[in-house]
Amino acid sequence: MKNLLFKLLVAWSTISATNAQVSEKKPVYFSNELLLGNYGLGVDFNLNYITDNLYSFRIGVSGVTRWAKSTPDDYYGGIGGLLVGSYPNEQMGSLQMQVGKVFNLVKSRKVRVNLSAGLALSRYRRPSNWVKDYNYNAPLAPNYNWNYQFFNTVSFVLNPRIEFPFGRIYGLNVSPLILVNPHTIYYGIGIGHLIGRLKRDL
Repeated sequence: MKNLLFKLLVAWSTISATNAQVSEKKPVYFSNELLLGNYGLGVDFNLNYITDNLYSFRIGVSGVTRWAKSTPDDYYGGIGGLLVGSYPNEQMGSLQMQVGKVFNLVKSRKVRVNLSAGLALSRYRRPSNWVKDYNYNAPLAPNYNWNYQFFNTVSFVLNPRIEFPFGRIYGLNVSPLILVNPHTIYYGIGIGHLIGRLKRDL
């Protein structure tokens, strides 16, 4: 699956770069966001393309993580787990492909709405098989052992965005994000940067 995701990302990047060389009037830009939601913190990185008739295409990767909901109430992580950042967590990483429609809200084109949705290939993991360790080395080690379950699935993505292209090459954006699949639901909001060719030439 990782090879497939990598090939799709390389193919999209190649196509977008070629289109940008053929017609420099079309916006092609990168965006990155800090995500805040029901999974705590996350990040995403995306390549965006807007056609002359204001249809948008987007491909990107995202990752979110949170403390596992299945963690036992008496779980103790130990100083060692704290120092190395090892704790029972749920994680989801996704490769997203979206299409949408762009609407300029002002004539200066400094504020626009990008209504987009699509699909994602997601890899989700969660802790399972909790076993209490009565011989743990307190206070260094955790008092539970566990395994991780991994799931590969397809997610539906809803990701409308408000973009603020202040200039031709830099801007900011705010974007609610919802991912839904059979194993979990993520919802949150992203705040980040836009870098590249953000506007069509006059």
